[in-house]
Amino acid sequence: MKDLKIKICGITDLATANFCINKKINYLGFVFYEPSPRNISIDHASLILEDIGNKTNKVAVTKDPSDDLLFSLEPLPFEYLQVHGNISIARLQVIKKIINKKIIMSFNINNLSDLDNVSDYEDLSDFFLFDSKSSGSGIKFDWSLLNEIYSKKEYFLSGGLNSDNLKSAIDNVNTHYFDISSGVEKTTGVKDTSKIADIMKIANG
Repeated sequence: MKDLKIKICGITDLATANFCINKKINYLGFVFYEPSPRNISIDHASLILEDIGNKTNKVAVTKDPSDDLLFSLEPLPFEYLQVHGNISIARLQVIKKIINKKIIMSFNINNLSDLDNVSDYEDLSDFFLFDSKSSGSGIKFDWSLLNEIYSKKEYFLSGGLNSDNLKSAIDNVNTHYFDISSGVEKTTGVKDTSKIADIMKIANG
């Protein structure tokens, strides 16, 4: 059986963070992107991080992050920086010079050509993450496309995961890492602890 690792993305309050920790969630994602309904301020995130300490892995989720944002995130106790957007190799090199975090490099997948340049990022990334074209939308992509990846880098599967399809993803996708956001929400941006509990029941077999 796979040693599954679950990431809940879009944490915006301490109660949900603590519930996830009690349920042995492996990664918590905090979104620093103002257009997102799951956006959280640096100050609010800092308070949550101070309370939860080192009880789980924390991920700062960004899209095309500015240098100013990166400098603001650097002193915070995130183990990982997740990067979405139009990020070139050169830009990722600059990001790694500014911020001393492990890198989760995200790719939005719609067709096979979206995987063409993935291997170029191997040396600069600690994980990959594969999402649908509309991150956080609850829409899944064709997981079979991931069979065409010529990379040994570990990756998170994201995009439209929920309690109805997680078992299928576990059985059919060659990864141990699963990223869930809208699939555990009662309304957009508001997490539902009962849905998080359902996810962990499936993950624990």
